[in-house]
Amino acid sequence: MKKRKIFSLLAVSIILSSAGLTGCAKAVPLDNTQQDMVAEYCAQLVLRYDANYEGKLKRIKETTQSESKDDKKNENVNEETTRIQDVENATEEVTAQKYEEKELSLSEAFGIDSVDIQYTGFNVADSYSDGTANPADLVPGEGHSFLIEKFQMTNTGGGILDIPMMSFDKSIKSNVNGKQYTALITLLMNALNTYTGTLQPGQSVEVVLVYEINSINESDITDLELEVTENDRKATFKLK
Repeated sequence: MKKRKIFSLLAVSIILSSAGLTGCAKAVPLDNTQQDMVAEYCAQLVLRYDANYEGKLKRIKETTQSESKDDKKNENVNEETTRIQDVENATEEVTAQKYEEKELSLSEAFGIDSVDIQYTGFNVADSYSDGTANPADLVPGEGHSFLIEKFQMTNTGGGILDIPMMSFDKSIKSNVNGKQYTALITLLMNALNTYTGTLQPGQSVEVVLVYEINSINESDITDLELEVTENDRKATFKLK
């Protein structure tokens, strides 16, 4: 009630002052800019005593501050999401670059020049022997069998070829129905990964890779892949 009276008295005072200036004294001409300044001053003076106006200002200020906090929060969330995505992308890129996948032949993957290597098949057995009279016959552990992958290796060069496979630093693995196994290091005379011998021009020999796997029927193998890795290079061969 008090503020309303002050507002009314102030409004009347402004009106009377305006009339007094024009009726009792010589009028002072005002340009447009000055008239706008006077009008703005009067408006602010009147609104200063309007409680409703002050409440609106406060509400607008609070809303603006709230929106500013929400915007800042959303900005922080977006920045964190971007950082996480960047880390995930970088991790995927490093993983992808760890091994350089290349289209290679088997002989190129094993690093043997002037040799052609062809995959001929596989079988599963409870034991394996290279057919010689040495004590290299293999017997798997309980609950396991041998996977034998067979290859034909041929000297395609014009001279006698020495093949020292033991000197090559390679990782040889096979994925059997999605489970990975490493080729055994054995004393077998015909093991591809440890083969040491000579081949005459045009001569061919059968060589094998042997893996000890969980017991499984041969017919149950539906997916078979060979992986040959050396340093940062990996070649994958679909065998079945």
